[in-house]
Amino acid sequence: PGMQSMTHIQQAKDELEHYRFEPEVINQIGESLSGSLDLQTTVQDAVDKTMEIRYVDAAFIQLLDMTSDQLRLSASVGIPLQSLSGAETILRGSGCPGRALGTGATVIEGDLRLTEDVPTEVLEDGFHGAISVPLKSKNVILGTLTLLSRKNDAYTEDEARLMALIGNEIGAAVDNATLYGQSVEHARKELAHSRIAST
Repeated sequence: PGMQSMTHIQQAKDELEHYRFEPEVINQIGESLSGSLDLQTTVQDAVDKTMEIRYVDAAFIQLLDMTSDQLRLSASVGIPLQSLSGAETILRGSGCPGRALGTGATVIEGDLRLTEDVPTEVLEDGFHGAISVPLKSKNVILGTLTLLSRKNDAYTEDEARLMALIGNEIGAAVDNATLYGQSVEHARKELAHSRIAST
């Protein structure tokens, strides 16, 4: 009984620490994303910051290619690129990220070994749990963020709620960086056009 109650006390302390940590992670991600308007830097900063969430051993972001309606790998950390070879492009509804894209909701996989559409390399690298969240801005899905864990059932509904908030933060930053990139490109074209017209 004494040892069991000590375990429960430690679990309660861990849980309390997790809830204290949650707003801090969201704030840190928001701060790191506000520092750049370059799309690739924004996406890489976001994926790096998510590694601070508990039970995260790897993370990757895929952005939606609007012309093909496929997710394309944009940034990753904690996983060898050859393990993501099957995740370079993902169709809507396929895999954890594709289901998050298709449903517009967070998808949790407690044991990837029981999931049909997981790249073999991901399993061989020892990843068991996964959570994918859509990256949204103004109710438009721009991509997905996927976290991988070597622990079974690593992610709960609490993490799903946290990830939805993080997905919205990252989605807004991706949207801003994309709009900024488009405006810079438009300005370059206008400048080139005006130079041609003045000669």
